[in-house]
Amino acid sequence: MAQISLRFLRNAPVEDTAETITALLARAESGDAAAESAAVRMVYEELRAVAANQLRRRGSPIGSLTATALVHEAYFRVFRGAGIKPKNRRHLFFVFGQAMWRIIVERHRLKRLPQVAVDLTDLAYPTTTDAELLDLDQALRALADDYPLEYEAAILLKMVGLSLAETADVLDVSVATVKRRWALARAFLARLLLKEEPRHGE
Repeated sequence: MAQISLRFLRNAPVEDTAETITALLARAESGDAAAESAAVRMVYEELRAVAANQLRRRGSPIGSLTATALVHEAYFRVFRGAGIKPKNRRHLFFVFGQAMWRIIVERHRLKRLPQVAVDLTDLAYPTTTDAELLDLDQALRALADDYPLEYEAAILLKMVGLSLAETADVLDVSVATVKRRWALARAFLARLLLKEEPRHGE
């Protein structure tokens, strides 16, 4: 596949406000390509920081995948794929974070790297092998099916790398609510990763 330049994403950013992003994304969903790129430019450096954080957690290089390349590949998946398009700033970070995680998992499936370092010490389950990374992905998919709100919090906290306060701001809930959702998500994931059956309602 030919290499496509996305340098336009790094042009001068538009003023970043939640209202502006929501308006741009609404226009993008109607086919306005300029609005689409403008929305991403508003948060481009933040998305690059998220990508760099995800790659840094891996501990081993993933071929030629850089933070910039990861953002650009995620961009094509989010806006050119068949999935649900982002509706607002919160949703934009969520879908990009999820897309980046999927890209990394797929790269590991293809290349079968011998060592993968994922910092999930809060789960008491550090992933040090490719198989463990894929186990984690499977557990996250199960969490998404059973507890979508808790899955959203887990993605923002552990894959996007936001703090509790930042996650609360993005989700428009209290820090206490984020803590409760993460506690449930962590317990659910830990049970699956330790090969125990999670009990609903805990």
